[in-house]
Amino acid sequence: MSTVTIEVIAQEAGVSPATVSRVFNRRPYVKENLSRRVLAAARRLDYRPPVVARRRTVSMVMAGKNITRNSYEASMLGSFFYAASQLDFNIEFVPLQKLDQVYRNFSEATIAMIYGEAAADSLRQISEMPVITINYQTAGCHYVCTDHRGGAFQGTECLIRHGHRRIGILLSPFEDNMSWGEEARFNGYREALAAFDCEFDPNLVFYGTVSRIKELPEMLQKHKPTALLVCGESLVVPVWHQLLHSGYRIPDDLSLVTYYHPSVTPFLYPEPTCLVQEYDHITRLTMENLQGLLTGECQKLELIIDHSFLAGQSVRQINPQT
Repeated sequence: MSTVTIEVIAQEAGVSPATVSRVFNRRPYVKENLSRRVLAAARRLDYRPPVVARRRTVSMVMAGKNITRNSYEASMLGSFFYAASQLDFNIEFVPLQKLDQVYRNFSEATIAMIYGEAAADSLRQISEMPVITINYQTAGCHYVCTDHRGGAFQGTECLIRHGHRRIGILLSPFEDNMSWGEEARFNGYREALAAFDCEFDPNLVFYGTVSRIKELPEMLQKHKPTALLVCGESLVVPVWHQLLHSGYRIPDDLSLVTYYHPSVTPFLYPEPTCLVQEYDHITRLTMENLQGLLTGECQKLELIIDHSFLAGQSVRQINPQT
């Protein structure tokens, strides 16, 4: 337990002990500049409240506005809570719009799930602690990422080896707003096509959020791919539903390689062929390497982790001329 008192912090910050108490107890009506001054003074004095001192705190920053509707974020967050508890860390959830909370939490580190450089710019303002991004590479931050390029290459290669030449790819965002991960998947897809002398057709690159999936059958009918690489766990259910609702038979009419959705994939028929992001493995390695960053044993964390690949029954063998 810290021997630094509220009175010492107040003297260091140039405020009253009552102000320090209000800041620590998150009382309203404390001016932001005073709050930051108090928290900065506490950090300089290496002060940690008794409750926080019992377990090291890590702030988990999320960019998504509705985590419960995003299977990827919900699954990753659950795995982080488990991995943290195994190593005696405490996880505090922090919305991207309220980054000052990482200091109010007396965090030793920040782990962030973001999708663009605007969010990365905000993270780069965090000082005095390691900042680790998950599945997003950006300057000034440590990172732990799944090999999205390699995964998309592997999924596309699987389809090619089953005789498919007209292979589409479905990316979840809009074309002009692709994240690092989506760009990596797109590059892996193109590299696989080139490696096996398959012509790249930009008409077979489909973009869209879940709300636009209803347009997918029309695009498939127009451009006639024989197979589709569906990028993103959150797209599995709406794509599967829309295809079946539109009369497509999987894999007779369209072969699919998807990403594994832990709550849904085991119940789909036919069994999907899919790429698997190993959430538990990613989070465990992140937390173990974070310990090294905090002790100084590790100076830089840059991890790229392979997907697993599950061969199911959603890809059929065809004649290359089909």
